[in-house]
Amino acid sequence: RSTKINWRAKILKAFDYEWMQFLWAIPTWLGNLTQFTLLNLSANNFAGEIPLSLSNLKALSSLDIRSNNLSGKILSEVY
Repeated sequence: RSTKINWRAKILKAFDYEWMQFLWAIPTWLGNLTQFTLLNLSANNFAGEIPLSLSNLKALSSLDIRSNNLSGKILSEVY
């Protein structure tokens, strides 16, 4: 399954990709979509560090990254 994202789509407000079963790290470019209010990446087998770029998501009111294989800390600016 291929997903194309318009990199200039800064008006995108929600991203719900639960149970998509990705097998890589959380993409750092998600931190560029600064108008996100909801980001659901739960149950996707993401692995590795939680990207520091997520701290750019100042409008975020909901972040769900449970049921992945992630490490690191979520910066206080994110929640």
